[in-house]
Amino acid sequence: MNPTRRDKMDLILHRLHHLGAPKVLMACTVLLCLNPAIGLFEEKYDFIELFAGEAWVTRCVKHHGYSAAALDIMYGELLPEKQNAMDLLSDAGFSLALVTIFNGKMGAFLCLIGLMCSSYVSISSGTHRRAPFDPLGRSEIPMVAIGNALASRTCLLIWAISAMNGAWVLEQPRSSMLPWHPRVMELWSKLHKVFQAFWWMGHYGSLTMKRHICWSNCPSIRCFDRGVMARAFQKKHFGNAPKSARLYRDKQGKKAYHGTKFLKGTQTYPPKFGMKIVKLLHRFLTKKDALPPSAAAEPVRSGFELFSQLEWGDWWDCGNMKGVFTYLRGSHDLELGEWRQLFPTHI
Repeated sequence: MNPTRRDKMDLILHRLHHLGAPKVLMACTVLLCLNPAIGLFEEKYDFIELFAGEAWVTRCVKHHGYSAAALDIMYGELLPEKQNAMDLLSDAGFSLALVTIFNGKMGAFLCLIGLMCSSYVSISSGTHRRAPFDPLGRSEIPMVAIGNALASRTCLLIWAISAMNGAWVLEQPRSSMLPWHPRVMELWSKLHKVFQAFWWMGHYGSLTMKRHICWSNCPSIRCFDRGVMARAFQKKHFGNAPKSARLYRDKQGKKAYHGTKFLKGTQTYPPKFGMKIVKLLHRFLTKKDALPPSAAAEPVRSGFELFSQLEWGDWWDCGNMKGVFTYLRGSHDLELGEWRQLFPTHI
């Protein structure tokens, strides 16, 4: 007999629990599952791209016959008194991202996450002032606060991908301070396995050489690395390349960087990198290591029973998850039934 929507919800909650996910994420999962107006577990997608931008990777994946979805803030519309459903920091945007993930093919999809890096990289260090001992930086600055919130919400989405037994790749420029973000460090400590790889995007036709780093639950990310950037290759392809940043000294005489008009162009994945993802897609789907052995060894309990035994604890205010919970809880289509007693009336 095919599993029902409730059966799949129980399975996801079981896996989230074994992955150490916070209860607020489990609560949002339940609220989505108990809303019949929302299509879930339809197994639509082989590939999902978050912060997709020009979506070159998604285009390459679709061109080769795979089903794919791309989300980015610039795809959304700003309507009066409405949230941008493509903005991951809006309640609707996070909910849509979560729904998209839950519509990936169970155990057989890849999610590429190119988290916005502008408040994490060295070129903007004079503004964000992040450091390993102060990874949140100057959070009173809007750009930095947005970066912190996006990192927190991205961590929750990676938990959801892992619970779907999907593969994920989180990518950043090499100089990014993201690995020291406390929520990222918490996520790494809870997940079953996390692999790391470095590569030069210049090997894939980028405007600049640009060193990158990524993390994944699949060791196949190491295939991104094409080795050292040979001097002959640098001279041939980047000898006269436009500079994405210029070095100068500030009023105190310290070295600082200023982005040029070519900087934005380096934020787009080149088509050759998209083709590399297509080539490796089968490996990602078959060689990922998303779930701990305990998740398979222990029988799946009733989601209601499991959820009722968990403490609310941390509401992840760093990602404004109370807002998402309130947004989902306020739907007129919810069919809570016995679950009503497990949710707070005020937060």
